[in-house]
Amino acid sequence: MKKAPVHQVFLREHETRTGRGEFPKGRTLFVTNLPVDTTASDLRRIFRPCGLVKEVRFDQKSVTTEEEEEEGEGKALRRLHSPGSTAHLIFLETDGLVKALSLSSEPKKWTAGAKSITPSTADQAPLGLDRYRSIYQSHRPSPAQLQAKADAYIVEYTRRKKEEEAKIAAKFNVPDEDGFITVTRTNRRGTATDGTTTVSAARLEDVKHLKPKQRIEVNFYSFQQREAKRDKLVELRRKFEEDKAKIAGMRATRKFNPY
Repeated sequence: MKKAPVHQVFLREHETRTGRGEFPKGRTLFVTNLPVDTTASDLRRIFRPCGLVKEVRFDQKSVTTEEEEEEGEGKALRRLHSPGSTAHLIFLETDGLVKALSLSSEPKKWTAGAKSITPSTADQAPLGLDRYRSIYQSHRPSPAQLQAKADAYIVEYTRRKKEEEAKIAAKFNVPDEDGFITVTRTNRRGTATDGTTTVSAARLEDVKHLKPKQRIEVNFYSFQQREAKRDKLVELRRKFEEDKAKIAGMRATRKFNPY
C-alpha cells in the first residue's frame, strides 16, 4: 500500500514589534509552510479540537492568475497560494491558542476524505489535473455558448450605436450657449454637416486640375499700413536717384558732332 505524503506545518504565537492592534494579542496563531490548496475551512477543521477559530487571514500572495479566474467563471476554482504561504488564525478564546501550541506532532489528516466544518464552493472545487482540465474546458465553450455571446455583443453594440446617433442628431443645427453650431461628421467618409449644410473634402483628382492661387498678404493693422507706405516711398526715391544718375552719366559720355 502506498504511503500518504506528509507535509509539515509550523506554528507559533503571533508577535508584533510595532504594537499595532491588527491581530489581538494572546489569541492569534501564526501558521507557515501551508499547502498551496489550503482553505479557511481546512484550518478551522484541523484546529477545531483546540477551540473555535473566529477568523482566518491568509497572506496576499497567490499563484492563481487573473486569466484563470476569468476563464473559470461559472466553475468554482480554488484559489492557490504560493508555496510556503502563511496565515493568521484568531481564536475566540485565549485557551484556543494555548491548546494549539501544545498540540502533538502526530500526523493529522488534511482535506482529502475529510468533511469540512463549514464547506464552501472552493472546498468542493477540483484540484490537481482535474483543476487544469476544468480551465482547459472553460477556454473552449460550446458553439451554442459562442453564438449566444456573439448575439449579446451585437445587440449591445447596436444599442450603443443608436444612442450615439440619437445624441448626434439632437445636436444638428442647434446653437450652443455661445451661439455656435457644432459641425458633426456623418457616416460618409470626409463629410461633415450641421444638419442643413454638408461640407465634403475635395477629391485628389479635382485638386490636381486647380490653379494655384496667388498669395496676397494684406496689412491688417494701421501701423502696418503706414510702414508699408513709408517703405514704398523710400523705394521710389531710391529708384529715382538711380535713374537720375544713369541719365547724367549717359549725357556725359555722349559724343555727337554733326559738323
